[in-house]
Amino acid sequence: KDTLCPEEPVTISAASEGAISYEWNTGATEPIFTLVPDSVVTTFVCTTTYKNGCTRTDSVTVYAVATIEPPTFILEPAEVCAGDRAMITANEYATYHWSTGANTQSITVFPQATTTYALTVADEVGCSSSAETQIIVHPMPIAAFAPESYLNFLEDGGADLQFIDFAENSFNWTYDFGDQWSNANTSNEPAPLHTYTHSGIYTVTQWVTSDFGCADSVTHLVSIQKPFYFYIPNSFTPDGDGINEIWRPLGEGVDESNYVCTIFDRNGRMIFQTTTLTQGWDGTDHGKPVPCAAYVYVIQTSTMDAVPKEYVGTVTVIR
Repeated sequence: KDTLCPEEPVTISAASEGAISYEWNTGATEPIFTLVPDSVVTTFVCTTTYKNGCTRTDSVTVYAVATIEPPTFILEPAEVCAGDRAMITANEYATYHWSTGANTQSITVFPQATTTYALTVADEVGCSSSAETQIIVHPMPIAAFAPESYLNFLEDGGADLQFIDFAENSFNWTYDFGDQWSNANTSNEPAPLHTYTHSGIYTVTQWVTSDFGCADSVTHLVSIQKPFYFYIPNSFTPDGDGINEIWRPLGEGVDESNYVCTIFDRNGRMIFQTTTLTQGWDGTDHGKPVPCAAYVYVIQTSTMDAVPKEYVGTVTVIR
């Protein structure tokens, strides 16, 4: 082999049958020796002497190639968020062997942590060189939050809802409250307070970013409802003493535009009906006091969220 790579040892042999001595131009006197050539072309000459006194001279020229430069890299990009894509491209060589097992000039990686990538390259002669490069990986933030309550009720036209932040490795926060009725539907506070003014199911999203810009998000549903309760007295005393004279159901969150209350006597005859929640029954039938007895009521209404409600029972007139 006449052409060698740098630092590649070579054995040179001048053994000849019948020879009794060897003399190299390097001063060596053995028929075989090993050397590591430098980067210049070197000719080795050996003179062989035989028993009959005859000599013979021969030579061999070793071509040592110039040192192959280690590969250099282009990193696109050099820093990524965990799991993101990065491309590493080396300069041109005849062959490539990456620590990932790839044998192409460029590799695409998706590192989860800071990772070192090694590359061994070779030229057309087969001489090789190696180098390493590193992709720096920044950890992902973890979005996490919770509403103070998942079920909330409107009071005095609004429901104040506090959100609690549990995010990790976060540098910036953005909330979207999913509230189409609000002019302040977003917030950059870590733990914001938002006031809902309409009932419904809202999707609340938290986005967080790290100081490098890595991002994560999470969503929760919150329910905003109008409060509803309905109380129906089971008796009253329309006896003229000014106490408990009117029978009237009480409620909150009742859709008064969808309210019908009807009272029947024991024979099923209707003796009172109203479509106004604030209008009660005074215990009369067409202006005449009814006998003390139990009377059947049927109330049909709905919540402010259009959930239908019906109540059937009895109210007792006591005098």
